[in-house]
Amino acid sequence: MTADIAAAFEAQAHIAAAFEAQAQAGLGAGGAEADAGLHLAVGRLADAVTAERQHRLRMASRIWANDIPPHAIPLVAGAGTLDIPNELGPNTGFAWAVHWVSAASFTAGTVSLYLGQAQDANLRFVFTSAGVWEAPRKATILLPGTRMVFVASGIVGAVTIAGQVTQMTLDMLPEFLL
Repeated sequence: MTADIAAAFEAQAHIAAAFEAQAQAGLGAGGAEADAGLHLAVGRLADAVTAERQHRLRMASRIWANDIPPHAIPLVAGAGTLDIPNELGPNTGFAWAVHWVSAASFTAGTVSLYLGQAQDANLRFVFTSAGVWEAPRKATILLPGTRMVFVASGIVGAVTIAGQVTQMTLDMLPEFLL
């Protein structure tokens, strides 16, 4: 869409330059040909702007912010795992881009955030105290079947997990990543 708008602006600039050249040459500024070219350029620009607006409206219906409601990690002797696939990862047909995740209420211990299984290769962040992790915008993408898993150890107190993601239909993911 942006290339169409740029091309229309370039055509409009070319026509304006032609008008200026005619005026400097004493040939007058205008004529039916120049007028038709200007109308064509303006028409292309209007079409490109309309197409861009329609594209943005389609995008708005397929991408939105989604809150992850608070969940308590079930603890036994200060340790526990929170793994809820249907709530901590996207459903079929959707993808998530993680904005932030919080681990709150604990005063000692650690909470580890994994994507998928709780294995070293899947570790994304470790909370060493209660706080918020703000993920880089496009660095933490979850596809269907991937979820966030939280593992707590050495906890004093309780742990409450919450967050926010951008949820989108899978067809929007390539554009989101651009």
